[in-house]
Amino acid sequence: SEPVWTLGILTVEPSEQRGGIGSALVEHRLSLARRSRCASFLHTSRPEPVGYYARFGFAVDSEADLPDGGPHLWFMVGRG
Repeated sequence: SEPVWTLGILTVEPSEQRGGIGSALVEHRLSLARRSRCASFLHTSRPEPVGYYARFGFAVDSEADLPDGGPHLWFMVGRG
């Protein structure tokens, strides 16, 4: 019921990972959300990013399985 910033698809080329690019992109988006005094929201269909996004203050709010054999999703909310 309140405005939120949504972090869309964020992917870094595997050969460029662990160089800080992804963190810089997430931090930039979170700084915009903080300026707006809004929560941030994202979802992922892989378990590995859950811990990664937790480093930025995100927490799993809920989980769900998509119908018809679709993937499991983790919905995460963060407050800058």
